[in-house]
Amino acid sequence: MPARRKKVLSTLVELHREFERSIKHEEMINATNLGRDIVRRELEILKCLGLIESRQGMKGGYTPTIYAYGGIKCLN
Repeated sequence: MPARRKKVLSTLVELHREFERSIKHEEMINATNLGRDIVRRELEILKCLGLIESRQGMKGGYTPTIYAYGGIKCLN
């Protein structure tokens, strides 16, 4: 997994553990210090890989799937 994608995934997992809710795109941009388009693209790839889910609406955002936690263990 490319370093940038690993950074986005691990950041999402950390934020989700801390706040116990879906994480907004803007929060991911701030936490990773990556550009808007880069974060969006990486999140879409992670979603296609089944590592994260997304929801729309007021309580929307991104959440890691159970597979993301396994992926993080393999990457460390």
